[in-house]
Amino acid sequence: SSEAALVEPTEDEMRALQQARIDDINRKGGIVIEMSGARSAPIKMKLESFRKTGCKPYTRAFRCEGELRTSYPGSELPAETLSHSDRYRKDDQGRWTTD
Repeated sequence: SSEAALVEPTEDEMRALQQARIDDINRKGGIVIEMSGARSAPIKMKLESFRKTGCKPYTRAFRCEGELRTSYPGSELPAETLSHSDRYRKDDQGRWTTD
């Protein structure tokens, strides 16, 4: 077949997509946290680290997991490590996208 074998995204490719997502959030002003009805000033996020923990084939794509550590410079929020799971697939230009 002319179709190349599906190769899962690398940790660097996954990290780049997470960084782009955070850059987009920051460009739009950051995140706002609501607690007991009070809203915080917008908070910028910083991707401290990303670690890929696995990928499984998933209908012409991959379901991939990772851990991302984010911090919130200039705020009182502590850095946190979050589990991450997304479906990764290649677009028509061969670039990885998530949905």
